[in-house]
Amino acid sequence: MSMERGSFAARHDFDALPLSPDVDVRCAQSSEIAALSDMAHRLVPGVQIGTAELARYFTFDPQSILTFSRKGNLVGGMAFLFLNDRGHDALLLDEICLTAPETRYLASAKEDVAAIYIWAIAATGRGIAGLGKAAAHLRQVRFRGADCYAQPSTVAGRDIMKATDLTPSRASSPISGVTSGPGIGSRCGCRARSSKQGVLQMHGTRIPLAKPDSRAITIRLARDPNDLMLVTAIRAAVYLAEQDCPFDEEFDGNDMVAAHFIGYVGNEPAGCLRVRFFGDFAKVERLAVRHQYRRSRVSFKLVQASVDYVKRKGFRKIYGQAQDRLVDFWAHFGAKPLGHNRKITFSDFSYTEMLLEIEPGPDAITLDSDPYVIIRPEGDWDRPGVLDASAGRAVTSPLRDLALADH
Repeated sequence: MSMERGSFAARHDFDALPLSPDVDVRCAQSSEIAALSDMAHRLVPGVQIGTAELARYFTFDPQSILTFSRKGNLVGGMAFLFLNDRGHDALLLDEICLTAPETRYLASAKEDVAAIYIWAIAATGRGIAGLGKAAAHLRQVRFRGADCYAQPSTVAGRDIMKATDLTPSRASSPISGVTSGPGIGSRCGCRARSSKQGVLQMHGTRIPLAKPDSRAITIRLARDPNDLMLVTAIRAAVYLAEQDCPFDEEFDGNDMVAAHFIGYVGNEPAGCLRVRFFGDFAKVERLAVRHQYRRSRVSFKLVQASVDYVKRKGFRKIYGQAQDRLVDFWAHFGAKPLGHNRKITFSDFSYTEMLLEIEPGPDAITLDSDPYVIIRPEGDWDRPGVLDASAGRAVTSPLRDLALADH
């Protein structure tokens, strides 16, 4: 059940982008919008954004469209959608029309940019060398921590995206709604392909900035009683306080036999999720996010972490019980209604049984795994544990020691 749905995902390496001192990159002027629109339609057939629509978004945010020029001639351009938190969630949930996105999804000058969607790149000849300078445009504090998404619609566009160190992600399906966007092209532009072409995702946290990102999301496993106190506090705030769930229904006696994930936004615990294991499936449950963080992506990150964890443990099925209003949310992770048609109602909500079929990762832990890996702390299997170090000590005989103690 993962929300990182793009077919490609990676950190962005801006140094890998083409850079040329004789290509000037700057924010577009209103008088250039028509020429940029014509260039996009010429180089990337299938673009559905007209000049009037492009001008409307340019008016909303003049920084959203860049021009590439060389020796005074227009040789390319680049257009972005700067999304706010609502727009970011809409992109991930396929609820945004990328050919005509509503301005309520776009970040105003007073809002932080939560995500950047590269609406289109069109360039001829040396114009492509302006990409390095265009990337520098995204180093502004305004874009601190923003994730960046794009869909290549040409071979050249795909090569450009791969040049930024993008690698295939672990997600199983792309963001279907992105396919309606204008795409990324060059002289070999073609009609935007189907969703199977995939989405490229670039995380912006590698952009050098003066300030640390206070909205960075991190996920970790609960390991001690203090962590369980955090889990209890989050779930109490969400389920007991907001949903008026009885205490003994929420804290059901299963917390000590489960794995718990805690999600942080900056240094603040923002959400949690529980996983329990059965014979041939794992059950993901008790996803809770504090109300002030529900416009972040911590819920998606929690689910992604749990799916990766379950895959690593070698399971092939994840079972869940989703509130009816959240069936579509879980469906975006690849989960489907189980089909038993069993009506489940508890704690005053109606639930639907969901099933996600997965493939264990190539590094899944099995009986053939390194025995020291098997005994390492849960979820921390790639780092030597304390028992790895103890293997260097001399072997002693417990029976001999017991005999000496008896004397």
